[in-house]
Amino acid sequence: MIIVMAALAWTLVLQPAPAELAETNKMPLNQLLGRSLFSLHNWSEEAEVEGTEKPMLEMSTDKNQYTGSDSLTLIIKNPGNDVFFFGYPYEIERRLNGEWRKVPPKEEQFFIMVAIYLKPGEVWKQDIILDGLEDGIYRIVKQVNNETRDSKHTLYAEFEVKNQAVE
Repeated sequence: MIIVMAALAWTLVLQPAPAELAETNKMPLNQLLGRSLFSLHNWSEEAEVEGTEKPMLEMSTDKNQYTGSDSLTLIIKNPGNDVFFFGYPYEIERRLNGEWRKVPPKEEQFFIMVAIYLKPGEVWKQDIILDGLEDGIYRIVKQVNNETRDSKHTLYAEFEVKNQAVE
């Protein structure tokens, strides 16, 4: 079985869970699936400040503002020490009256079912087409799994859509 997902915008950082998880006798999913179908690009790490802990995972978009017909590039960086896996699926939410609401796709969406592994120090990118979104504040929502700690997380990346140039 293979898994899928995707996401966008400003950076959200997950911090590690406080308690260590006990070792299990489960075989890691990456050993079951064999080698990855996608090449992951190396990310040059910034210098660490002594005494600070690296975030576990960072998700952002290539820009903060788009038009409703643009495509954006979702960027997921793994500056930590854990291994994560996820797929291509994602959701888009819009902020209305202070609340986040799911934006239904204009057409039925299909995602290929592939598990993407992101090891420490790696970066993964996904292009997402913004299909006629109206002006507003949006975010991409993406589910990821931490293989090292056997835990699930939700990532968010915000962005703005402006369809007319500001004068």
